Amino acid sequence: METNQHTSVEEDLDFALMLVGIGERIAVSRFGSAPGGEDGARLSMGAADRAIESTLARIVAEWRPDEGLLGEEFGLAHADRQRRWIIDPINGSESFAAGGDRWGVMVALEDAGVIQAAVMAAPQRGTWWYAGRGLGAFRNGERITVESSRSSLRISQRAATLRDSDSLNPSIASQLESAEVVPDSEFWPETLIAQGDLDVDASTSGRVWSMAPWSLLVEEAGGSFTDLNGNHRADAGHSLASASPELHRHLLCEEAVTPGPDMVAPINAPSVAFG
Repeated sequence: METNQHTSVEEDLDFALMLVGIGERIAVSRFGSAPGGEDGARLSMGAADRAIESTLARIVAEWRPDEGLLGEEFGLAHADRQRRWIIDPINGSESFAAGGDRWGVMVALEDAGVIQAAVMAAPQRGTWWYAGRGLGAFRNGERITVESSRSSLRISQRAATLRDSDSLNPSIASQLESAEVVPDSEFWPETLIAQGDLDVDASTSGRVWSMAPWSLLVEEAGGSFTDLNGNHRADAGHSLASASPELHRHLLCEEAVTPGPDMVAPINAPSVAFG
């Protein structure tokens, strides 16, 4: 099948939505079907992870043969390609294995280091979040935006935990001292920022397949997403998300954090052939 060399962001987002929809159906079909016991649940979750990623990889290979792929389970395929699909087949695997609702399927498209499209679906909650570069951010079809005019700062439980454990840069931690801590109602705090329900999230443990979708969602909703050093990248393993560029600059104690696309630096990993 011929690939379109000039796909629009709208077309890329539609393709991402299709991929997540297929992944969601596979996940739901396997959800709660573990043979019993903790070991059985883990095996079932691992099998679902692999089934989703391998299926989506085959679809990308057929419909977008000139584009690469980076997945949580099987790594990087076609490292030399400018465009690649970043897949987290089941984010929140412990919840999935336990029969909970704090898990989802995530897909993003990177083009020359810039995230162009991102989709996240939480099947057990009936919620989808998605964004396209220059198109805005959406939740179940409704446009969402950050809330940047609150008088008091609202931060995630994760950011508060890092603040209290001295795991954050002191300049950031000091800005969060008197902030209101919002209990986790979503397993992805970045979705709360994009929806206008939260102001700041910080993480010191994350992988590119989850941070890439978050970064675009937050930025297209009007917020900022960088690593904890202020770099526009989603593969650093740590992140800072906030409800406005001004707040972001303040947290980083910088005069300016240059607005721009969320960058994903090249990852040197062996090419993986998908069957």
